[in-house]
This record gives sequence, structure tokens and C-alpha cells, in this order.
Amino acid sequence: MEDFYIREANESDCDQLYIWANEESVRNNAFDSSEIHYSDHQEWFKNILKSPDHKMFMVYRFDQPIGQFRIDIEQGVGLIDYSIDHAYRGRGYGSELIKYLSGIVHQYDLPISKLIGKVKYQNKASINAFEKANFSSIEYKTHKEFYKELLDE
Repeated sequence: MEDFYIREANESDCDQLYIWANEESVRNNAFDSSEIHYSDHQEWFKNILKSPDHKMFMVYRFDQPIGQFRIDIEQGVGLIDYSIDHAYRGRGYGSELIKYLSGIVHQYDLPISKLIGKVKYQNKASINAFEKANFSSIEYKTHKEFYKELLDE
């Protein structure tokens, strides 16, 4: 990912992540679309940073924060959550970021053999991003589940 910098999230990212999480289009595409209250976000974020079962990263292009991704680890599976700042959408950054995730798994030696992303059907941009990143998919009633096996990499 040329011109990109990715680093682990830290306490100073709380406010930026809160802004992104409460953006209207992000809430509409979330499985729980209710507004997030700041005190709840602070507590959630503090717990994410402490937990060995979650890895959260900030994505920068040059010196601008353009997005975030999180991998929640459950029994050898990495559940993907990501978002791109509204000003940077439509440029292919989502698919580039998703392609990069298997490298993050290896770089941080995460105990993951499969990556999964769950996307609501209305979220065409994320569906396209996972498809461009060559993830396989399964269709469910309410969403599409994208997956990639990491065993052979």
C-alpha cells in the first residue's frame, strides 16, 4: 500500500474513532445502527486496547488519518471491521486495506487461519471491496459473509 502508514491504535485515537463510528453512513451500514454515546465508546475502546483478542489499527495516507480496521479473534478466525473516512471513499482504499490484512495477521503473528467480513447487502462499497480483494463469499438472508483461508499463505 504505497504512501500508506498503518499503526496500532492507541488512547489518542479515541475521538477520531468516535467521529468515524457515528458518521451517518457508517451507522446505516452497521448491524447495530443505533447512535453510539461517547461514554460507551470510551469504555468499549479502552477494553479493545487491553484485550489480546482484538487488534485495532489506524490507517494513514501520508500524514492524514483515512481509516481504521479491527480484527476480532475468535477460535482461530479473524472477524474484520473496517471503515474509510468519507473524504477518502471511492478511491479503492477499502479493497487495498482488505488485501493487506493477511500480511498484518502474519506480521503480528496472530492466531488466525481464516479472515471473515460480514457485510449488509445495502453496503455496495464494502461488497465491492471484498470482491476486489478476492475473498470468497456466502449469502445469508440479511448479509453476505466474505472469507479468506490463510492456511496456504
